[in-house]
Amino acid sequence: MTDDNHREEDAESNKRFFRSSDRVFRQADGWYYSAREGDRGPYGTEDEARGELERFIQEQKDLKALTAGKSMKKAFSMERDKPKGDVWKGLPDVD
Repeated sequence: MTDDNHREEDAESNKRFFRSSDRVFRQADGWYYSAREGDRGPYGTEDEARGELERFIQEQKDLKALTAGKSMKKAFSMERDKPKGDVWKGLPDVD
C-alpha cells in the first residue's frame, strides 16, 4: 500500500484522514474539498468544488507571499537609520 492510499482513523472523533493528491470528494448533500482548515462545501458539482479548491490554494500562496513581503519590508525599513536629536535645529524659518 502506498502513502497516497494510506488511511488513518482518529479514535476520539472517528474521523478518517486520507493522504491523497485528490482532495475532492462527494457526500450525500454535494461535493466538498478537504484542506488543513477543514472540509469546505457543499458545492453543486465536482467541477465547482475543484475550481474552489484551486482558488483556495492560490489565495493561500498569495497570502504567504504577502506576509513574506511585509517581513522583508520591516527588516529593511528606515527605522534603523533614524536621526538622533532635533533634525530641524539650525534650519531657517520659512513662512
